[in-house]
Amino acid sequence: MRKTVIGGETELGDYTVIWDGLAVGRICKTVAVGGHDAWSWSCALPNVPQPSAHRGRAGSLDAAKADFRAAWTDLQSQLPLRPDPRGACRLTPIVRALA
Repeated sequence: MRKTVIGGETELGDYTVIWDGLAVGRICKTVAVGGHDAWSWSCALPNVPQPSAHRGRAGSLDAAKADFRAAWTDLQSQLPLRPDPRGACRLTPIVRALA
């Protein structure tokens, strides 16, 4: 995860998730109904429809990371394998920052 930068500015509690050099998601602090803190998360790939299961809200950053990880694992399972330089087929490993 990296801090999200928009127009050269960052906001506390706003993160972009990077995979293989590509921004694949975002986790950010929001305000829920009743004024309670919540965390919004989403994962997606360019030009790939995003099902509702690949976005949501959680009560904490750790819960948002866990929900994101589950959705990202599902999305990764739909990606085709690509050749590895060693001759094997594999997917590029999931973002290590979510560990």
